[in-house]
Amino acid sequence: MHIDDNGFLRFEPLGGIDDRVLPSQSVVIKGTKGFVYGIIGAKPPHLLEREEMERVLPYKSLFIDIGVSSREEAAKIGVEEGSPVTFNTPFIRQGNSILGKAFDDRLGVYVVLEVLKSSYDIPVNIIGVFSTQEEFGLRGAQVASFKLKADYALALECTAAADTPGTPPHEMSTRLRKGPAITIADRASISSPTLVRMLIDIAKNNGIPYQFKGRKVGGTDACMYRYSPLGIHAATVSIPARYIHSSLAVADISDIENTLKLVMRFLEHISGTR
Repeated sequence: MHIDDNGFLRFEPLGGIDDRVLPSQSVVIKGTKGFVYGIIGAKPPHLLEREEMERVLPYKSLFIDIGVSSREEAAKIGVEEGSPVTFNTPFIRQGNSILGKAFDDRLGVYVVLEVLKSSYDIPVNIIGVFSTQEEFGLRGAQVASFKLKADYALALECTAAADTPGTPPHEMSTRLRKGPAITIADRASISSPTLVRMLIDIAKNNGIPYQFKGRKVGGTDACMYRYSPLGIHAATVSIPARYIHSSLAVADISDIENTLKLVMRFLEHISGTR
């Protein structure tokens, strides 16, 4: 982050943030003296040239306005170069839908936590891995893959649901309310066929709705477990959500519940208790 003489902040995005969603977003900065709130600003629309109005504004032309007039004022409220910035988005439940930020991968973290709380009586050794920097080359999972000795690995994450107007059916990678998405292959790896078949059979035998991730895009931590020295059987199970990698995503509670159910039945299956 760069703070200019007038107190405006220039920023660099971390991860796959789409430039189209940035202008006018409310953000929160974790400063040295607490949280500071701001808005992502741009040149006013009525001052734009015609060609500027017809193209996406790149993040390098944007700035964060925190309501100060100088670099010194920014420092007084605790904002300094390197301060982390996130979208200032509330969590909302509306019927059976939830809306919020960072569902990729907060929803995966939620499922892992629920599995750890609910599996105490399943006679199988379960290791919950909360890895970092997936968006920067699966770095956390790479470290874990060299430490863990496991038979199976499930990467639990959130994936893009494209069941929205204007998207052809064959381009809809996943859909809301159709259950967890099982990945056969993505840009990073090919899932273990043995594990994929096991998950499919478990879902069918237990009446759990499921779908396949229909586009070979993205990559998950499952890649690193597949390429670990021990060659762990790995696959990805995803919760579909619309508008991921933006300030607000939409998911359905039934998909989260069915993902948790599929993982629990999987654990029972490999432990021989079901």
